[in-house]
Amino acid sequence: MAGYLDLLALAIDQRLTAADLRRLQYATHPELAPRPSDNLIVMAAEGVVGRNSKQ
Repeated sequence: MAGYLDLLALAIDQRLTAADLRRLQYATHPELAPRPSDNLIVMAAEGVVGRNSKQ
């Protein structure tokens, strides 16, 4: 849960868009946060960007 809160706090503080979240690169400690590729917030951002690019 902490990994999600940290990412959401960063996104809110920096006013990141879905496209920004999709491109964001970060490292995590394997026992403390999900891998970036498994992060539900990043996956949702990828879905939004992918869906909007098809329109």
